[in-house]
Amino acid sequence: MKKLSKFIYILFILLIGWALIASLLSNSFFQDGRDGYYIKSITYISLAIGIALIFLLRFIYKKILKAKNKTLWIISILLFIIFFALQLYTINFIVRPTWDFGIIFKEIKKIITNLDNTSKNVIYLNRFPNNRLTFMITYVFMMIFSIFGSSDLFYIKGMFFINMIFIDIAIVIMFIFLKKHASFKTSIIGLIFSILICPLYLYTPIFYSDTYSIIYPILILFIYMYILKDTKYKKTILFLIGLIASIGMNIKFTVIIILIAIIIDMFLKNKKKTFFKLVPISLIGFAISFIAITFSYKMFFGTIKIDMNKKIPYNHWIKMGLHGYGGWTGSDTSYFGWNMSFLEKEKYNNKEIKKILKNYGPLGYIKFLNKKVVFTWGDGSYYSSAKLKRSPIKRNIISRIIVADEPYNKYYLYYINGVHYAIIILMIVSAIIGIKRKNYNNLSIYLSIIGLFLFLLIWETRSRYLYNFIPLFIVLASECISELDRKVSKTCLKLKRK
Repeated sequence: MKKLSKFIYILFILLIGWALIASLLSNSFFQDGRDGYYIKSITYISLAIGIALIFLLRFIYKKILKAKNKTLWIISILLFIIFFALQLYTINFIVRPTWDFGIIFKEIKKIITNLDNTSKNVIYLNRFPNNRLTFMITYVFMMIFSIFGSSDLFYIKGMFFINMIFIDIAIVIMFIFLKKHASFKTSIIGLIFSILICPLYLYTPIFYSDTYSIIYPILILFIYMYILKDTKYKKTILFLIGLIASIGMNIKFTVIIILIAIIIDMFLKNKKKTFFKLVPISLIGFAISFIAITFSYKMFFGTIKIDMNKKIPYNHWIKMGLHGYGGWTGSDTSYFGWNMSFLEKEKYNNKEIKKILKNYGPLGYIKFLNKKVVFTWGDGSYYSSAKLKRSPIKRNIISRIIVADEPYNKYYLYYINGVHYAIIILMIVSAIIGIKRKNYNNLSIYLSIIGLFLFLLIWETRSRYLYNFIPLFIVLASECISELDRKVSKTCLKLKRK
């Protein structure tokens, strides 16, 4: 099975390498898909910044190598405080809820204020049932906030702090994961990366499935890679993994990729008998959780008849992912208002998909996929700059730097894409080191990222859809910094001996 593990690592290098090279050669930055594709700057400036950051982080790692645990804890606490302070500062960038998270916000407000007794019959949720759990989570917290206030700004600020908690939990889990998986020093590098990756906290004002789901990928992998290994209650833990994966998937579909990656990892690392004994337990946990969530939907939306003809078929997002740069396009939603049944919409989409692929031809489709990869993986802002641009409530001097189309935004893009390139390079190098050492401990993480890459290659995409996987990127990049230091130190020792 080591040969297959090696193949997966090589596949990861090829796919993420493709993303890096395509982004660099494009010489462009994507911002808002609706505004199209436009050149912002020379990407090689960002590459230079990324390489400089790698050297800087290696230097920091070397400096803390001899530090005692007490010193490391002080540094960790200070870094957490800096991260929290930066998050709190992003309250200055709060926006009026628009797009999907705006529809959810407005409909919940109607329910809470009793302005519309039938508002649970939300057409949006009929069309996009994948957002029902996101709707319910937001509803629960907004109901609590309604006890203390009723203004839009009060709710927005309240949800800002809830979002802050979700993101912070993910960062804490990532810190513990790195501390256990690598070393205390490596976990500090992880915290530094968290501060350097501005979108991690810039998304705090936007309470939606991206931030609600950020906990799940890193939590599931942490439970699988460490708690499962160190416990006698393997069946209980596997049941829990399935249960958590189902909750995460109902918030953001891409979370299911983590469970699939774990199942493949278990298949490669366990005997067949052990695999067929353990995997069904996880799937039972997933099924029970899924049924419970479906039942809770019926409890919440029980009096409302779901109109299946208003539901959008899943192949809609595949069709949408074939236009332009593979992102959301308004023209693709025009048929929503047509008098068509669910099955008719499904058939219509299938015909359109075949038609588009035929028009592309093999070479044209490859060129399109290249553009789609750049659109997804070539934006270090993870689309946060574009989202903060929409319907701002507050603005200050920093907004002129981080918000899309503002005067100094291009300088921010130099930097944030530099951080993004540094992470991509380190992830690739990490996989190369793993192959050389025949160490495939991170197989489930690489499988998860490969799964995400392939899924977004087919589905409607956006750099924002990478957001909940950022903690996994940080884990690989941070580990690579420590591995690079060991490798360089060994090379220096050999040279001295000669």
